[in-house]
Amino acid sequence: IVSSHILSELADMCTSLCVMNRGSILAAGPVDEVRNQLGSAGRTLTLTVLPGHTETAAGVLRSANSVRELTVQDGRLSFYFSGNADGQAALLTRLIEAGVKVRTFEELKSSFEDILVQVAEGNRSHHA
Repeated sequence: IVSSHILSELADMCTSLCVMNRGSILAAGPVDEVRNQLGSAGRTLTLTVLPGHTETAAGVLRSANSVRELTVQDGRLSFYFSGNADGQAALLTRLIEAGVKVRTFEELKSSFEDILVQVAEGNRSHHA
């Protein structure tokens, strides 16, 4: 067990975490599970496609309720995804079924810092 406020070091060595706030445990377990427990299942996804498939991919993404903040640049599409793991798999299936030639489909996980910033913001909003 390690207790620290140096989050970058913890991120390199931990597979699970426990988030405490004001003496109470808010969430504990694997990082993804903690993220879900704290109501932050969303993440940024990046999709790269072969030339000629960008517009089709963008159309599929724009039509998905769980997709926000889409940016498109040279066959690379980045967006915020608010769905769960099944929804993410379904989105990839929709892209492929639409004929999009997918090169990569990557997820940027929320960092420990992101999780704790949300806790701190929750504290501010409860006391404001």
